[in-house]
Amino acid sequence: AAVKILQQILNSDPDTRVAEAGIGSSGSESNFFGPATLKAVKKFQEKYGLSGPGEEGYGNVGPKTRAKLNEISAKTGGTDQQIEDAMKQIKVLQDQLKTTP
Repeated sequence: AAVKILQQILNSDPDTRVAEAGIGSSGSESNFFGPATLKAVKKFQEKYGLSGPGEEGYGNVGPKTRAKLNEISAKTGGTDQQIEDAMKQIKVLQDQLKTTP
């Protein structure tokens, strides 16, 4: 559910869409954090000056990225607590992916 919320926020801006059509696109968000979602997170971070290639945190949904996602979500009608909970779950999933061979 956390990834789906993340994708919905990313898809709310044409510059950070996960996909133009199919799974991950607006209205077809999924619970899968794959390469397309990672690419969208990186575009989001670059757009808002949060991180860039070679910088610490690039591609991770860390504190600065979560704060900006919460800010945007509040403007688009999402609830901060739902987003914060979802972002915590995403962090756990990302950590698990890093430790999986």
